[in-house]
Amino acid sequence: MSQNSSFFTMETAPARAELETWVKQMASFMEAKNVHWCDGSKEEYDNLCNLLVQKGTFIKLNPEKGLIVLHALATPAMWPV
Repeated sequence: MSQNSSFFTMETAPARAELETWVKQMASFMEAKNVHWCDGSKEEYDNLCNLLVQKGTFIKLNPEKGLIVLHALATPAMWPV
């Protein structure tokens, strides 16, 4: 098998199928509206940070300086109303 082959090959297919089954069961149990599989890309990171800024969980610090510095509000008591 090639060194450059996808991680999800014949060797990992059973584990992936088991994981997908478990995720579907948990999503059903928790009545999840959506399930998002993380890919670790910069685009995904940027989208998540932007979503958290929109929701008020992250606050951009000094955006006028052109730096991307985010402050995370860890507890609901700190979130803006």
